[in-house]
Amino acid sequence: MRLGAHRGAVRVRYETVAASAADGVQFEAAAGELRMDAGQSEASLRIRIFAAPHWAPTLEFKIRLFSPEGCTLGLFLHTCRVKVIDNNVFPSDAFESEIKRGLVGIESINSAGLMLEFMRLMWNTRGVAWRTVLTLVLDHTQSVYLYIMLNLTVYLADVLFAERPQTVQFLPGIETSLLVPGDRIGTARLLGVLCFAPLLIVQAWEYAKVVIDLKGTIRNFIRSSLFRTYLNYDDLSRSAVKASDMQDAILYDIGVVTEGYTSVVNLGKIIGRLAVITAFTLQENPAGAMWIVLSMPTVMLAFAIYRGKVFMQASNLEDEKHLDFTRFVNDVCASYHLVSEYKQRPLVNDAFWAKLQALTQARIPKGFVETNNSYFPKMLGPLCTGLYIATAAPSVLAGSLSLGTFVATSGIFCAICDSFQGVYEMLMALSAVVGPL
Repeated sequence: MRLGAHRGAVRVRYETVAASAADGVQFEAAAGELRMDAGQSEASLRIRIFAAPHWAPTLEFKIRLFSPEGCTLGLFLHTCRVKVIDNNVFPSDAFESEIKRGLVGIESINSAGLMLEFMRLMWNTRGVAWRTVLTLVLDHTQSVYLYIMLNLTVYLADVLFAERPQTVQFLPGIETSLLVPGDRIGTARLLGVLCFAPLLIVQAWEYAKVVIDLKGTIRNFIRSSLFRTYLNYDDLSRSAVKASDMQDAILYDIGVVTEGYTSVVNLGKIIGRLAVITAFTLQENPAGAMWIVLSMPTVMLAFAIYRGKVFMQASNLEDEKHLDFTRFVNDVCASYHLVSEYKQRPLVNDAFWAKLQALTQARIPKGFVETNNSYFPKMLGPLCTGLYIATAAPSVLAGSLSLGTFVATSGIFCAICDSFQGVYEMLMALSAVVGPL
């Protein structure tokens, strides 16, 4: 818009400037020149906006005017902000009809489908896909280390300390006797290095994960998206959201949701460990231990799925009381002057104590569920180890099963239980995600 006498032609250059909206993602960068002839008061330009393939908060970019000819730019009018308002629903349009029905429709959404669409949304978020792939690949360094230690156990008993050193497969397809031919002491020293050195690689990757920060990338995206969405509410929508609910969502719920995504990613590491255990068993003792190796994860997974429903109920109860407690504290702080003026401190203190007790009581069932669930693998591991010792010991005494393979296989069941603990934690994290989502 041109102000003044409108005499003579004027020119001004313009350009788009990316902000929260990215060039090539939400809009197409543009630059050029605007010209207004004598008597012309307005000129327009067109910026291409891209349709979002998935949900996004309201994002912004700028259009800047510069290099005026025949005119002067206003001190505060040379730059404007353009809002790109997305009309998709969170986390995807797959649930548009349910969301339009309100709370009743939202509560009818399938939990597994909701989590799947959320995972897709996160995968399409900038910076998440490559971090996820890198984490999935390099997390298997721990699986490689497990494979080395299992074979090392066999090697110690059947080669290094055996009266007559045997030949074993220290690596798949490679038959090995003493690593240093004719020198047990030298071989023992080399094994000491092999036992420790891979841990340096595992630790280096853990340091790298801190820098890559997959969890922080997801958490920051959801937090900033929720905050941007809230700031762009109209007055009616904003009045319907309590400040305590907003605080609870940003500080607590988003952390729970983020844990859900990273738990699924961690499942790749668990699958790698189980694959290593299965491969080792097939290589060393397929007949004697495979039935236990395959049955243990099946039993534990069925247990976790069944108990996950119980955990979800207990967790939802705690979340409900936690939100009620947070709202109460926020309301009291916001209306403290009324509490003070009407001498209601004793009454408010009694109400605070009652809500605190309700929250404490709601945490007890969840604690019972977590305790019972955590002890299941602790008991199943020794049970399967005992069964294996009882059934495989005659083969060792008869010489058909080597002592090294027997000892290494006995330790496999503890590794399976550790892996199941990770699966259980993943399922519990996914169960807790549904409410916040």
